[in-house]
Amino acid sequence: MKPPEKPAQWFYVSFSGVSALIGAAFVEASSKRAAVKAARGLTPIRDVIADVLCLPVESKDLQRHVPVALRNKLLTESQIRQLGGKRPGE
Repeated sequence: MKPPEKPAQWFYVSFSGVSALIGAAFVEASSKRAAVKAARGLTPIRDVIADVLCLPVESKDLQRHVPVALRNKLLTESQIRQLGGKRPGE
């Protein structure tokens, strides 16, 4: 018998090249692996991805800070910064 699937939750997934952010997305998925796969499907630049960051996001935080129109789509660095995102070390 197949184990029951985990309930979906929200994840922040970002893709970086060697020296710059390619993009990031807030996606709903049942696991980190599924979240990365879903976000990877949003970017046409798959062959230059050098690093992937995937973090769970609390639903209450997502609802408070990320408009529905900015979910499940690839966001630019500018859009992420408008949502309060920062580069490492900032």
